[in-house]
Amino acid sequence: MQSTSTAHIASGAEDDSQAPAYILPQTPFYSIEYPGYVRPTSVALAVSNLGGQSALDNAFKRAASKTETLIELKLRPDQPFAHPIPGDVVPTNNILLKVVKKRRKHRMEDGAIGEYTIEAVGVIPKTARFRSIADYQYQPNMNDPVSKLRVAMDNMDVDALQSYVIPEEKADYTVPNEENVHVNLDPELTGIPVPQNATENESCLSVRSNLRLFPPPLFSRQNIPQAYNFRSNTASMVSTTVDEETGEEKKRLINRMRWKGYGPASIMFSDANVPEKPPQVVEEGRQYIDKNILKKLEDLFVQRPVWTRMSLFNQLPPNESREVLKYMDYTILERD
Repeated sequence: MQSTSTAHIASGAEDDSQAPAYILPQTPFYSIEYPGYVRPTSVALAVSNLGGQSALDNAFKRAASKTETLIELKLRPDQPFAHPIPGDVVPTNNILLKVVKKRRKHRMEDGAIGEYTIEAVGVIPKTARFRSIADYQYQPNMNDPVSKLRVAMDNMDVDALQSYVIPEEKADYTVPNEENVHVNLDPELTGIPVPQNATENESCLSVRSNLRLFPPPLFSRQNIPQAYNFRSNTASMVSTTVDEETGEEKKRLINRMRWKGYGPASIMFSDANVPEKPPQVVEEGRQYIDKNILKKLEDLFVQRPVWTRMSLFNQLPPNESREVLKYMDYTILERD
């Protein structure tokens, strides 16, 4: 037996237990969270800074690849060395609402100055977001030949490319600063080196760098620092050396557990003389080698003066064969 129940509402009372249902239009829109002020008259400029309408259409299409969904915002599109702000297209479940405000001529007693109506226009399945911070910007001298070459490559100026000549390198790494620096500005904030003994007037007439450093043509999209967790090498130690002539003391870090790859002595096939003993650095480690293995290796060379490397390895224990050969033999680097 199944029981049912019905709720009766008194006349004049409103049902506040359920929200009214509305039909949601399924017209798709795409949204761009532009990190700046966009006026109705500057929409075309904002779209151009994002790469144009075709780039946005490719980024928001249904079967777009991960590479196509990358959007770059160029706040200075006329500067070829400016670094754009990277953006990503992410899936969203947003609703596009149309809000209309009807103004009233007279203010109501409750403080309301108008009437608002909200209408759902469509859904936003994808949104372009710019959550990354802008990278450091570096603007080189646009009168430099390399800067002019870059502009010619962007504009496909064939005549400028053919007439380009690598300029003569000059040692003018610092030039007088011709820019006017405010007298009330701290010189350390300008990034211009000022001599320690410079006066107030000389600090404004200092020099600036002329190293002609150009930023790379491609920047990394890795904008979140990685957890590097740097640790110093536990086997490192400070080694101090003193120059006998000048008496200068120098310190450097060395690895106490570094592998010393000393091998057997080597000769060319055409050499007339052959080594009679291993190198001195190898001979110093003889005392740490098992005497029985050295004796066995000596007996093998008495039987056969010349061995191939693999044949000799097969006669010795696997763990000791590579270490003991350098104490009893020498290798020939070339043969007929």
